[in-house]
Amino acid sequence: MTIIEKIKNDIHESVLNKDSAKSESLKYLYSLIQREETLKGELKEEAVISILGGEMKRKKEALALFSQGRRNDLAAKEAGEIAILNEYLPQELSEAELLAIIKSVVSNTDSPNFGQVMGKVMAEAKGRADGNLVARLVNEVVKGSDEKK
Repeated sequence: MTIIEKIKNDIHESVLNKDSAKSESLKYLYSLIQREETLKGELKEEAVISILGGEMKRKKEALALFSQGRRNDLAAKEAGEIAILNEYLPQELSEAELLAIIKSVVSNTDSPNFGQVMGKVMAEAKGRADGNLVARLVNEVVKGSDEKK
């Protein structure tokens, strides 16, 4: 079952169960996917994951801003939507798994620089890693390999 099919089924179930928060969130996600489909044609799973990942990033930023602004009601709503969105995204890579990928890329690259390593790692992670975490880890590993030289 594709992510799109799972979202469609879950929209139907949440409407039947009268779970308005979940159904509204899923309908919004589905509308984002449909909009991209009208622009680009049929989407592959990677493209859907990319759309959902972008939405997750926006939700996390909104959660941080609402928490900072002491808008606990809106922060709770965003946290609920993040939990719903997490059901459809692949599990993120752990820090140890990311470090293994980064070290592999660095060892296979002649004179690695940040941009070069970052691009290869993000391509290999395919939406399963937070860009800020990857950037921090790549920076540490690349600086460490520069100091060894």
